[in-house]
Amino acid sequence: MAEKKYQFLDTTQLKLTALFTMVLDHVGDNFFPDQLWMRAAGRIAMPVFAFSTAQGYRHTRNKIRYLVRMTVFALLSEMPFDLVTAGRISDFSHQNIMFTFAWAIAGLMLYEKIIRDGSSKGRNAAGAAVLLLFCLLSVFLLQRNTSISVQCKANDLARMRQGT
Repeated sequence: MAEKKYQFLDTTQLKLTALFTMVLDHVGDNFFPDQLWMRAAGRIAMPVFAFSTAQGYRHTRNKIRYLVRMTVFALLSEMPFDLVTAGRISDFSHQNIMFTFAWAIAGLMLYEKIIRDGSSKGRNAAGAAVLLLFCLLSVFLLQRNTSISVQCKANDLARMRQGT
């Protein structure tokens, strides 16, 4: 007898839950800063979106086009993000999370290239070094949550390579 698989939420429901909690977080941060429950509830959004980005990376047919789309969306959403968070059209103190995801996708593309094309002896170490380098560079580039995003994506990619 085949074992039944149970699925609590499908991908769309998961993304909508993340979207709702993100909006709750942003409304709480910008209009009701004394309502910490709104910020706490919104903390679920980033890991869910990071997971969704990793799944998108895993299943896309064209990784370069996926990176371009993420980067274009990051650029388009930067001005509204800066207006809300800093009250200015342009603020370089930090960028929106879409840049974080685009950066993580670029890191994974380089990681995959090294793993695929590198010499057999050092390619796993080189791949790990690339991911670490991308995490460290994100701090200097003032990106938010990048090390967490890259790690989530790296873990998902590693599980995918192992077939689990």
